[in-house]
Amino acid sequence: MKTKTSKWLVRLAAGVLAAGSLLLLGSCGEKEGKPGTAETVPASDSASGEEDPLSRVPVKELNRDFTILNAGYCTSWLEEEHPDEVGSTRLACFRQFEETYKTTVYSVGAEANDVVQGLRSVQMTGDTSYDFVYPHPTTGIVGMIVEGYFADLQKIETINLSGAGYNQSQIENYITNGKLYLCVPDLAVDGQGFFALVYNREVLKNYDFDANHIKDLVDSKKWTAEALAEMVRQTSMTGDTADEASRTYGLIFNTLPISRWMYAMNERILAKDAEGNFVAGMANKNMIRIANALEQVLYSAPETVLMDSNYNAQLANGKMYNTFKSKRGLFITWDVGSCFSYLRELDFKKGYAPLPMLDDKQEDYRVVCASGLMGIPAITESVADSGLAMEFFSVYSAAYLRPVFFSAIIGGRLSEYPEDFAMLNLLHSKKFYDVGYTLDEGEQMLHVLKKAVIDNRNPDSIATVVRSNAAILSEIVKKANEMQ
Repeated sequence: MKTKTSKWLVRLAAGVLAAGSLLLLGSCGEKEGKPGTAETVPASDSASGEEDPLSRVPVKELNRDFTILNAGYCTSWLEEEHPDEVGSTRLACFRQFEETYKTTVYSVGAEANDVVQGLRSVQMTGDTSYDFVYPHPTTGIVGMIVEGYFADLQKIETINLSGAGYNQSQIENYITNGKLYLCVPDLAVDGQGFFALVYNREVLKNYDFDANHIKDLVDSKKWTAEALAEMVRQTSMTGDTADEASRTYGLIFNTLPISRWMYAMNERILAKDAEGNFVAGMANKNMIRIANALEQVLYSAPETVLMDSNYNAQLANGKMYNTFKSKRGLFITWDVGSCFSYLRELDFKKGYAPLPMLDDKQEDYRVVCASGLMGIPAITESVADSGLAMEFFSVYSAAYLRPVFFSAIIGGRLSEYPEDFAMLNLLHSKKFYDVGYTLDEGEQMLHVLKKAVIDNRNPDSIATVVRSNAAILSEIVKKANEMQ
């Protein structure tokens, strides 16, 4: 049973709330909404058929508390009053877990570094305070793994890692020395930070594009950097000399998450060799092609590209969002995962598309994510019980929470925009995780594209920029291969 000391640690951690350092992952807030229902939300693939997906999850009585230690941004998970249908559905997940397993769930929020220190403290003393950990994706992960604070998920028989609720790209790319310490259940599907392009369907028609133009390109695997660049160029062919304050832009581009474009065009920080060892990605030839493709998107018609740099928490008051909101943008780059609420404030019809592929020779789309990683403490009251909880959360979320989240993005109007729901399912299915992203704690490698394409205005300089960071990349490779 949990000790008095552990209860004190829980209370201490609960008093430490997340701060600005968590902007990457923080939710952007949500307006009042109604919970999704079976009538308005189609079942996900895991919920197809008549069988309740949860019937496949074993049932037992825990008869004790269950405590989640998280990096502060999900402290509202267990609040009774939720502002949106996503939170209500997640709360329903926890309540059903409590009822089924005869337990009470607590969510303990702390700043990223305090999560590390809190887990370290209890693990070193053998305290079993925490049953489940939701850490910051780039703060302290390596240290916690190297110091042995996470259980190997592959050895927990109560977890079915091949199930629909787990991201398989993340599992494949995060196995280190044959062990897997973190996975991505859909419990935090709204905090996984997946970027996409959002477009204004009304502006699309203004430029004489067919309503299905983008969808057809995506479906036929012809949605490439050149296809996007061509559409951006066409918005400059209006003959109007409108100034910046009234101009319609082909692309509204956030430079901060620019690394997403590298991943979308089939490159990564870390790859694996035939033996499963981590090796450096970001090959010079590929990076030069990617940098030149992005340069064409941004600068072949620069007067129709609006660029700025905003964290999620700044978007609502920034010129990018407000330009798009005023119907003066065809495309905008957007964190559909964390900041979907702002999209619902737009009074025009929207569409969604992945960031484009490099060319039509690329095998498939990639939607890079970094957030949503969850683990189980190596020392806890019962690793098997924690695994059972993870499995329940994963199955429930894939079947019920994910479709409610997609419905929330498009305002619940699934019957009106079924193609949007299909596109969001596509985006979700193409999510890609790179352990190199997690290990690049200083984010140096994540910004090489910006240095070459935007700062230097010379895409061919990307090879030099990558070389100048060779020591950092080598250290990332070393850290990945040393994780036991």
